[in-house]
Amino acid sequence: ISNLKNNVLKMQMELAVAIREKNISQIKKQVARMLRSSDCRFLAVYRTISAKGARSKGINDLYIPKTNAQYLELYQKLWEIIKYPNKYKSKPLKRVWFPKPNSTDLRPISVPSYFDRAVQHLFLMVLEVFHEEMAERNSFGFRPFRSPGWAAKAITLFIWSRKGFKPP
Repeated sequence: ISNLKNNVLKMQMELAVAIREKNISQIKKQVARMLRSSDCRFLAVYRTISAKGARSKGINDLYIPKTNAQYLELYQKLWEIIKYPNKYKSKPLKRVWFPKPNSTDLRPISVPSYFDRAVQHLFLMVLEVFHEEMAERNSFGFRPFRSPGWAAKAITLFIWSRKGFKPP
């Protein structure tokens, strides 16, 4: 798995460089390369089956994938979507109602099918790169590899530099 993650990270870094350089043809090539990459597709399936809510079936799911053959079937379906994107139509979401904490009200949760989750994970690998390259550098909320601790440190360094002090 770490080898897959490293290969995908390398492709993401190449895409990030192309975005920074505003090289449109290179961006298109890199996006296509990532979507066609077996590493990205395997990692999308891995993230789908290892996610926190992986035991929740969607409305059209007959079973929860648990065997290597079922994982391979998800992987091969991803390739079909990449080859023929016009044939893809997402399945309806399963709606489940959960009670809110400390209340009698219910809140809705929509559960996609396993295949739709795998497609989402695959495209997330590409879209994350675009988001990170175009997002504000000093934004720390709900971003990968960012934390409240980092935000506090950035604020501290900014204040110290404005007052003419060296960073602590």
